Amino acid sequence: MYLDLASQKIHFIDQGEGDVIVLLHGFMESVFMWESLADRLSQNFRVLSIDLPGHGKSDDLKDDHSIDHMASLVHELLQKLGLRSVNLVGHSMGGYTALSFVEQFPSIVNSFTLLHSKAGDDSKEVKQRRKLGVKMLAKHPHFVVKESITNLFYSATRKVFLNEIEALVNEGQKASYQGYADALVAMMNRPDRSALLMSEIPKLYIAGKNDPVIPLELSEKEMSLQNNGEAYLLKKAGHMGFIEEKELCEETIFAFLQRMTKHQ
Repeated sequence: MYLDLASQKIHFIDQGEGDVIVLLHGFMESVFMWESLADRLSQNFRVLSIDLPGHGKSDDLKDDHSIDHMASLVHELLQKLGLRSVNLVGHSMGGYTALSFVEQFPSIVNSFTLLHSKAGDDSKEVKQRRKLGVKMLAKHPHFVVKESITNLFYSATRKVFLNEIEALVNEGQKASYQGYADALVAMMNRPDRSALLMSEIPKLYIAGKNDPVIPLELSEKEMSLQNNGEAYLLKKAGHMGFIEEKELCEETIFAFLQRMTKHQ
């Protein structure tokens, strides 16, 4: 279904009943990536899977190309649905969006989960790569989508997931390349939100031992900073643990959310 927010349409899927779980996908992804986890969670919860702006079936960002604006659109959607307490789960860019949401609207966040994401801002090297990505998307969009998605998987086991990679690439090719470029700018300009790891809001931090995007040392450092948080390292995963270690990843998230909603 769709809602019109700030002169743009946002696509989302709403399934199940109970305490609300909001699933926020990563860069070049869509609600498609959440199908398995959403089906699992919707047996016990109300699950909203949202196509972030410039991704899936949602419109591109308009004038404000920022993670903060993405988060404010998610908040507006929840307001229109009359939801006042949510548990956020964000993968990669979706984690950046979740952190911005927590910073802007902490009173309605019951818990948040960072899945292969980070609270810190981009290094100079990462910002340069994002700038290059914007230029490459303008010239070779199909190649960039295929290479970017493929390289999120742990190189040593990548061949095992060729079908899953192909499916993700096919979905990724359907969205707006300008939307992807805008998202790169948004991620590049986001601030450091490491302080939120020390907030009282319950949190789950899931990292991949072999993540090619977020170095293990950085993940371990952020895990150590957590207050009122849980941490889990997927030892066989790269950046896509919800596929690479699907059952373990889903069970870890499900168990955490059960604990977080039990006493609401």
